[in-house]
This record gives sequence, C-alpha cells and structure tokens, in this order.
Amino acid sequence: MKLSEFRHYRAQVEGKQAVVTGGNSGIGFEVAKALACAGAHVVVASRNAAKSEEAVEELRIAAGRARSPGTVDFLPLDLSSLRSVQQFVTALKGRSQELHILVNNAAVWCPADSKTVEGMEAQVGPNYFGTVYLTELLLTTLRATARTQHAPTRIVWITSASEVYGDVDWDDLTGEHKRSDFKQYSSTKLMGFMAARYLAQQYHQSDSGPGVQIFGAQPGASKTGAFTWGAFDPWKPAAFLQVMAGRLVGLPASQGALAAQLCCLQPATELTDMRDGVHYGPTYSSFAGLPLLTNKGLASKQHVINAHALNLDECRRLYEATLQILKDKESASSTRHPKK
Repeated sequence: MKLSEFRHYRAQVEGKQAVVTGGNSGIGFEVAKALACAGAHVVVASRNAAKSEEAVEELRIAAGRARSPGTVDFLPLDLSSLRSVQQFVTALKGRSQELHILVNNAAVWCPADSKTVEGMEAQVGPNYFGTVYLTELLLTTLRATARTQHAPTRIVWITSASEVYGDVDWDDLTGEHKRSDFKQYSSTKLMGFMAARYLAQQYHQSDSGPGVQIFGAQPGASKTGAFTWGAFDPWKPAAFLQVMAGRLVGLPASQGALAAQLCCLQPATELTDMRDGVHYGPTYSSFAGLPLLTNKGLASKQHVINAHALNLDECRRLYEATLQILKDKESASSTRHPKK
C-alpha cells in the first residue's frame, strides 16, 4: 500500500493534533509523514534536536505536496528522563489543550550497558517507564479531547514480535540488575504491551462519553536507524546477528510502518483495540521461545503470544506496580531538581 492510498482517511485526522515519539527517523518518521499528509498537526517528539529539525523540514515538504497539508513541529523529549517528559508535556499543553492521537513509537535497542538518570536499565527506562509516564501525563488531555469532540481519541502503541521472548521480573522491574541485551529489550516490549492492554480495558469508554481507544502495531523486521552501526552495542551477539539478518530480509521503514499508519488513520470502527490482546503487523509465531517473523501480511490482525500479556490480572498488577515506581522516582527527581 502506498501513502497516497490513505487519502480516503483524510477526514479522520484533518486539523487534529498528533504526537509521534521518535518521529525523526524510521517507523516514527513514516507515521508522522502519513499523518501530516492527511492534514494533521504533527508534533515530532525526539531527543536529537538537529536530526529532528532536519526530519521536520522533510516532513513539511512531503506534507506540502498533499491536497490539504498538515503542519509539523518539533518538541524535545528524552523518555529516559522523567524530568524531560514533564517538560515536554508542559510545553505541549502550552501550545494546545487538545490531543487526538498519541503514537508511542520511540524505543532504545541493545545499547551499551548503562542506567538512566533515575537508575533504570537503559532500555526499560525509555521503552517502558518513560513511555507509560508520558501516556499517564497525557491521558487527561486525551480524555478531555474525546469529550469535547464527541468521538474517541486514540493511542497507537508500537509493539514488537519480540514479546514472545520477554519476561516480567517482578523483583526487578526497573532492570537495576539487568544487562541492556535483547532479552531485556524483549521484556520492555512485553511490558509495554501489557500496559497498553490494561489501559485499553480501562479507558475505551467513559461514563461521560467517548473514551481513549488504544491500538497496537508491530513493524516486523524492519531496516531502521536502530540497526545501523553505532546505534547498538555490536559486542552483543544477538544484536549483531539481528542486524545482519535485518539487512538481508528486513522491510524498508515505509513498509514496516504500514500497520501503525493504519492504526492512526483508519476509522476506529474498522479496527480492533488491544483489550483482548490484539495488535496489527506482519505475522509471526514463537519458535523455540524466540520470535519467528514472516514479513507477510504487513497489517494482519493477530493476538499476543506471551502468557504474561494474555493474563489480564498480571497486566493490572504490572501497571499498578509501575505507577508506584514512577511515583517514587518522580519524588526523587523533584528532590534533585526542586522548583524555583
């Protein structure tokens, strides 16, 4: 499917505000492009300012060729820092009190072993805790916008076939004692799926009107910036092998983004949300405990495989534990950075 084929979905997002984390490259860039070309006001939320400004210019040029072009802007966001998340949300709300679409795309993959400023493992910090924190801080705006427009708003959560390899370590959710390897990455994507499923159960409908619908999209094995030399730790064998395989059979980002684009642009009545563990993307299965990707059926509807994500009680337990950890980390961050 080509980007031009989304033109009949234009009315769904024209004039509406969307935030795409990690929208300056790869899957996020392609999703931001689809939204901007459909007339949305897109905020690219990323760490690298120089790279993001270049991406914004490219996105504006692409949107300018559309029949009803949207707008594209950049706001800095580092999901590995709770303080940065707070600053982003403050800046975003200073621009607009409405938010129609949040795309939770940004993720870190197999970096050198390290910890975030809050002491979390380098992947679980941004991929999971930072993303959940951002979502929590924006839920009020998403719900208020849904009530105002008398129609649901939506969150599109970028998932991963690697969920099949993930695990939930209830004794070390922040990864304090973990390496930043593929196993840990898989666990962050599993935990993200579980959080999204729990939120989908909680907020798809509200007593006062439409709620927030949450859709999942996984890109399959895609050739993105995460798989370039310097973006990951080459001394991790699993990462090295995945990069080589991705170079041979990986999808271009424009195809890997298809499921996420559909989840952003297709009418909600034509989609299935994450309440029952559904997400969209290339078909995959579990083989010897590892994800086996086909890169076929680029926007196929499928169910999560991992037993943790299939257990709604575990999804709830994880989310409640996550909120408590974030509360504790937020308090510690406030102590380090007192308001003037």
